[in-house]
Amino acid sequence: MKKVAEDASASQKRFMSFLDETKKLAPNFESRINGVQQKFSSMLPEFQAIQKLTLANNNEEAGARLDKLAPQGVEVSTAMNAISDDIAKTMNAASDEATATTNQTIMVTYGSITAAMAVRLCAGCWTWDTNQGSSPMLPAWIL
Repeated sequence: MKKVAEDASASQKRFMSFLDETKKLAPNFESRINGVQQKFSSMLPEFQAIQKLTLANNNEEAGARLDKLAPQGVEVSTAMNAISDDIAKTMNAASDEATATTNQTIMVTYGSITAAMAVRLCAGCWTWDTNQGSSPMLPAWIL
């Protein structure tokens, strides 16, 4: 059971570190993440007390206290899921915008190259007959 308590402590530290890193990468979600951190931190003393009761083989009291703590855990989980969904939506919107801009740039480039090639090809197809003024004349290879 001590190994489980150590693993739980390491997981708690990783979770808090994950939240800190998320705040750095998504600063517009910082206030919501701070709320999750506060709620989670407020649960830790009670959770640690429950672990001690379990280690002391006082399982009934530990179970009863864990049942009382469960709704707060659900709140943290629900808040984290909502933040995760909102971050995904934000990233997808930014990705869609970048894709649209890239597609537009590709089409403009393609159109410009096509127009330049058409002008170049047409310029090579027509010559000016200086004997008849300035009227265009078909190239010799077409005649």
